[in-house]
Amino acid sequence: MNTELTNKDSYSGMMYANDFKQWYTYLKKRLDNEWSAEDLSFLLGKPPYYYADFERMYKVGDFLAKESILLDRIYRSSCTEKMVFYKHPFEVPEERLVRLTVKEDKICRYYEISLPWEFDLKKASLSQPSLVLEEWKKDGNIQMESDMLLHVRLELEKLLKYNFFKVRQTPIDIFERIKKTELYHHRIRPQHVKQGIYLLIQQAKIVVRSNGDRYCFYEDC
Repeated sequence: MNTELTNKDSYSGMMYANDFKQWYTYLKKRLDNEWSAEDLSFLLGKPPYYYADFERMYKVGDFLAKESILLDRIYRSSCTEKMVFYKHPFEVPEERLVRLTVKEDKICRYYEISLPWEFDLKKASLSQPSLVLEEWKKDGNIQMESDMLLHVRLELEKLLKYNFFKVRQTPIDIFERIKKTELYHHRIRPQHVKQGIYLLIQQAKIVVRSNGDRYCFYEDC
């Protein structure tokens, strides 16, 4: 196994302990779902770089205040990873510096987190959450990917036929509808739906427009 690093990046940001719990939870859920940061940007109706900025800890508190409700819908859960931090006497909540190092080799991406807080394992009755998370790179099955994309395109055409796009639809609304049609041997990801939608845009069957501060899709009749 080749473990030679091909890339290494480091990021840091200020956040409160409770914000860190949510940030960590959303990072772990994204990795568990085998989604990319761009997948999340799409589901949130935002530009491709949007979610990556959050994971790199840019204005975490502001992002969570704006996006946590929609992210909980995306992941179908509002639960955070169970962790309790030790509080010193007379300690008041304050923003502290969290560091993230992302190392990459040919097969995996490693997220190493450095914290300013101590875990209160006795109070939590839990083991310490992992501060090194892994994201395995996909060794894509070309035939399977082709089958899923074809399935998604056919389902989008059905939605067009049944006037689904006569009303403005958000990316998460479309993804949830397509996801329900998933076959047992498929694993439809946001990127598949995104590719299908942009094919419809290229064919001038639907258009993309801003809806407030997010984008949506509909038939422009």
